[in-house]
Amino acid sequence: MGRADIHRLVPRHIVDALLLLPLVRPGRLLDIGSGAGLPGLVLALASPALAGTLPERMARRARLLVLAARELGLDNVTVVNGDALRWRAAQGFDTVTARAVASGDALGELVAPHLADDGVLVAQFGARQDDSHIPSGFHVLDRRDYRLPDNPAAYRLLVLRRGSERDLASADARAEGRAHG
Repeated sequence: MGRADIHRLVPRHIVDALLLLPLVRPGRLLDIGSGAGLPGLVLALASPALAGTLPERMARRARLLVLAARELGLDNVTVVNGDALRWRAAQGFDTVTARAVASGDALGELVAPHLADDGVLVAQFGARQDDSHIPSGFHVLDRRDYRLPDNPAAYRLLVLRRGSERDLASADARAEGRAHG
């Protein structure tokens, strides 16, 4: 985004990031491919209870993210200067976000090692009519198509969880039984 595009920052990027907020689970958030901090910094700012981690392989961008988090007073953000393919946290994340990072099995391979057992992937794509961008071994929990203000392009937001629909229903039933038992 250049200086001439600054007027599009709020409608195209900030609003776009905030659309994820109701879908993000409380707890630990990993923003894969954060780049300029979108959506990770916006989500951390909007929800201070989130513990956001932003891996960035380029040192220059990682320094920018650290500076942005500091300037915004975000004590709930950790920036990791490292490649998300190689870096691993000590425990899985409740939510992993991915905005235009990869699709299909490449996305699944990138995200799966970072998810907690019951964690979700919240992924943003350009709208498509088929499900070819859904990684193998993931099930769609929610699908939302949307448009942004002053932008004719269509987008798709997916909430995905590892496992088949039957496996997830079985695990949810067991958890429900433990909660009432």
